[in-house]
Amino acid sequence: MSFNTVIDQYYDTDIIERGHFEVIKSYAKEGNAQKAEKHWVNKGQSYISNEEIINEITELFSTKE
Repeated sequence: MSFNTVIDQYYDTDIIERGHFEVIKSYAKEGNAQKAEKHWVNKGQSYISNEEIINEITELFSTKE
């Protein structure tokens, strides 16, 4: 099951934050920092409030610079 499928099917559950994080992480690992940042800005920031996940995203972007 893809992360986008998880996001679509479980949008109203606790795993939505992790789903968005995994999409961002996948884009970053593919070397597509632009898509990762776009997903974070356009979707992730609206759904992710867990400080630990936000810190992981911040760290992920700082290692790509």
